[in-house]
Amino acid sequence: MPPSAYLVRDILQRIVPTLVGLTLFAPLVEDDVSAGFLAVAALAAGYVLGPVVAAVAGPLVRLVPGIGRVIRRHRQVHAWWSANVDFDRLWYRLSRDDRQALHAARAYSELYATVAFYLVLYAVIAAIQLGIAIELPADLAGRSWDDAAGVIAAAVLGPTLAVFGGWQVPALGLAVLAAIAFVFAARGYVRENAVLYGEDGHHAALARTYQLRSGDIATGVWGRLTRGGIPVREATVTVFDIEERRLDEAGTDRHGRFQLPGLFRQCFPDGQDIAVRTFRFDINIDGDHRLCDVPINRRQVPELTIDLT
Repeated sequence: MPPSAYLVRDILQRIVPTLVGLTLFAPLVEDDVSAGFLAVAALAAGYVLGPVVAAVAGPLVRLVPGIGRVIRRHRQVHAWWSANVDFDRLWYRLSRDDRQALHAARAYSELYATVAFYLVLYAVIAAIQLGIAIELPADLAGRSWDDAAGVIAAAVLGPTLAVFGGWQVPALGLAVLAAIAFVFAARGYVRENAVLYGEDGHHAALARTYQLRSGDIATGVWGRLTRGGIPVREATVTVFDIEERRLDEAGTDRHGRFQLPGLFRQCFPDGQDIAVRTFRFDINIDGDHRLCDVPINRRQVPELTIDLT
């Protein structure tokens, strides 16, 4: 029997990052650290320290230039979908496999963020230790180039840090390796956020899939207004029903996107057998009005692309 998805999630979110942290930092305070001790400590501390460190790790990693910008873009995409999709209802519609996919992506995201935090902290400690321990002779300026280079290399490579296994490794090498590993962990964090929250990520893909199946996941109507494939900015989109009753209004953003939160659920309420409704879109661009009728059925993704050419 395969392990429970919740057990796998807990191992990824709590145990593995804690084990990485202990493997990095425990040898700095204790010379003789065994693998058994690290494993038991990771199991004992994972559920206590894991959530606390994870709550700090994500925001701190997002402070790194470039990473925060990408993560914010993913969260903006998710906020857009949240305004138009009932994610709580979606969760209860999901199959077991789809729930496990979400659990796994969230677990990997938290794992990468926590490990990235531990690595950057370790790199800083190694760099500080290196800076404190470096000792250069006072007569360095009077020596020959070859002699001075050798003295500098010995001084830089001399300071060491204890690592798991009882070895002493140059602090400079550890700082560089930790920094490189941080880059890969941070990239993993960004990638898993895209898998979850990106435009083609799990949340958006599952919302589309289950809306087509059940017809009650979407809550709003959204889309994009273009002219010859070029986004139309700052246009006003007013929606009427077929009897000319005004239903809602929205403006387009710089990408030509508009959203009408709540319109779909308002027009296709639960418990009523309404298969198709026709909406009249009045598009106002600097006083120039264009009208178009758009039929929408209950079991479609109410995501529209309206081209004015």
